[in-house]
Amino acid sequence: MNAIHHMFSDDYLTLSDVHSIEKQSERIDDSISGYVDHITFTERANSAISAELESLFRESQNELMHYLSFGPGWDGYFAERFEPDTINRALQVLDVLESKFRLNGTLPSSLIPGPVSDGSINIELSSAAKSLILTIMPDKSELLCYERDGETTLTDDQPIDWATLGKKLSWLAG
Repeated sequence: MNAIHHMFSDDYLTLSDVHSIEKQSERIDDSISGYVDHITFTERANSAISAELESLFRESQNELMHYLSFGPGWDGYFAERFEPDTINRALQVLDVLESKFRLNGTLPSSLIPGPVSDGSINIELSSAAKSLILTIMPDKSELLCYERDGETTLTDDQPIDWATLGKKLSWLAG
């Protein structure tokens, strides 16, 4: 009989016991390997999303900083120049947006800052069929918010505060 003596007892393991243990060990190794592959894939995906987020938001920040160079009449008519405080608040909004998307591990479909001739700044943000347009007004602490879900306008230029912004972003990014 082919048997291996178990060194800690008087029991014997048969060859079939050894093969069974080897197969269980292989299944455990395969499970561990699959789990490690999943972790590696997830880390790479998160790293790629993080890099794309950083690039997207840096580009928008640079665009906002460029608005400081716009003088009166920059639109060829009677446009107001952009106040540094308005630019700073727009940059703060971008920081909040980036943090929310980073936390969710998602990317917005689009992020478009836009100058407005009255000295305010629009930040348009889309994710799937949902979109928000946030307007940072000069000399006001609140933001105006326009939100759309597909073809349905949910709010139109509704004033919101910073706490409400977080809720709107959860809706958009969620």
